[in-house]
Amino acid sequence: MPRPSGRPGRPGRPAHHPARRHGHRRRPRLHHLHLRDHRKPKGCRNSQQGVANRLLWMQERFPLGPADRVAQKTPYGFDVSAWEFFWPLIAGASLVVARPGGHADPAYLARLLHDEQVTVTHFVPSVLGMFLRHPAAARCTALRYVFASGEALPVATMRTFYEVLGTGTELHNLYGPTEAAIDVTHWACRPDWDEPTVPIGRPVAHTRIHLLDEDLRPVPPGTPGEIVIGGRQVALGYHRRPELNAERFIASPFPDDDPSPRLYRTGDLGLLAEDGEIRYLGRIDNQFKLRGLRIEPEEIEAALTDVPAVAEARVLPVHDESSGEQALAAVCVAAHSGREPDVSALRRALGETLPAYLVPSRYRFVDRLPLTTNGKLDRQAATRLFDTPPATAATATAAAPAAPAAGAAAPAAPAADPAPAPAPVPVAVPGVDAEVRRAVADILGVEELDGDADLFDLGATSFTMIRIAQEIERLTGTALPVEALISKPTLDALTALTAPAPPAAAPAPAAGGPVTAETVARTAAGILGVDQVGPDDDLFDLGATSFTMIRLAQEIETVSGGAQVPVEVLIQSPTPRSIA
Repeated sequence: MPRPSGRPGRPGRPAHHPARRHGHRRRPRLHHLHLRDHRKPKGCRNSQQGVANRLLWMQERFPLGPADRVAQKTPYGFDVSAWEFFWPLIAGASLVVARPGGHADPAYLARLLHDEQVTVTHFVPSVLGMFLRHPAAARCTALRYVFASGEALPVATMRTFYEVLGTGTELHNLYGPTEAAIDVTHWACRPDWDEPTVPIGRPVAHTRIHLLDEDLRPVPPGTPGEIVIGGRQVALGYHRRPELNAERFIASPFPDDDPSPRLYRTGDLGLLAEDGEIRYLGRIDNQFKLRGLRIEPEEIEAALTDVPAVAEARVLPVHDESSGEQALAAVCVAAHSGREPDVSALRRALGETLPAYLVPSRYRFVDRLPLTTNGKLDRQAATRLFDTPPATAATATAAAPAAPAAGAAAPAAPAADPAPAPAPVPVAVPGVDAEVRRAVADILGVEELDGDADLFDLGATSFTMIRIAQEIERLTGTALPVEALISKPTLDALTALTAPAPPAAAPAPAAGGPVTAETVARTAAGILGVDQVGPDDDLFDLGATSFTMIRLAQEIETVSGGAQVPVEVLIQSPTPRSIA
């Protein structure tokens, strides 16, 4: 991004006011992809003016200096990463870059924030809750500002924040879509807040928030209306999506009151409370957010009914007792009465057409969908179907890894990958195995747990794996990367990971010799499900994620007779020629 104008200390121009001398300030400077239909992603074009306005407001409201250290942990394809990258750079602060995938690992984040003395960081609220539950979170005493955005911030999470970190660290709730340069409202959280919801606050500089009815007329205070955004941060539009631009980006009906010629319709509901702060009420349509990612249920429902064994389906978010977070759930009617589809097979079929985080983690089969009198899904009745946690994998519960918070690259669907490498033989440790087994069973809400059972088939999500990692660390003192648990999700593998290393033995001769570009290419092709991978092909361009790279490292070690390639090397140099 070109250097923002209006920098602090520049004569004749206030710090909060982006310069007008640039003739191309409305040119697109930042593109972010997010999903409406994953087969036709929306590329959102934000202008230099919009992004600069957002950054300069943040610097004016929360001044950074050379002593500040800002965590950069949001994957760069998601909008929050823009201010993580550029804000410290325009303020002379330091940038602390987290490892790929580390944004969803509370244990790793606690170490990073403490060891690097990070002063500013961001969390999606669901991940913030997991982070605060980690014992090491209280050690992150260098934090000055913590920002939450991406989904509604629960009051309980806000209270826990102050219990863990005290009032010396500020928590701020931000709201805004990618289509308006990241965030458009702000509210400073308070430990004494006693209302049932956390406000999204008031507009940032040079931004207008309108609350409108279906006819685009302003609603009175206290009345719900659609949140419609005006001002400098409104994006230029979606890339090559004219029909969607016409629907969402509209000419302002308030030319005399709002200087911005265009407004963005968010599809969100809000109201202006008596205290002058805006409250977020949810979506107008069926869209919802899960761990910071927008979910279009109609797309998932279409994929479900494309499976011959499913006649009807509805998708909704439900509270998952095992993780304490929201989970993606599906209520289905089988195509053949009395013959429920095999959930594992259903999950594999969905994994062929949907990203892994759009594959529902919980399933219930019914004779008919619970509907209201007007034919819509009775969400209360549908939610009650999931009140009882499953006892075994056979109770129609299965899971794909949960959506990566704050937009991480989704792990490849389990069904799309070949069979994983054999799990290591567990080493017996008196007492540990029984404790770990009991703890994992309690987290999953099951009575019995076989050593070779796939935890995802028992209802686990990647967020459940975070809880399991925390519990294992408490019981054994061993801190396990969440990626390791996700790549080998069985109790036998977890027990082996926590066991001490066996006595060293003489190394066996390597069966496959050194790692070659051909070996890497052939192995990657099998994992990615493509016919061929060239020596200079970027694996990420072919659909790889950080989780795919973990699998690739394991497979390379197997086929090469023990040669190890660190995952970090695969991620930083993702072509077969550079890996070999």
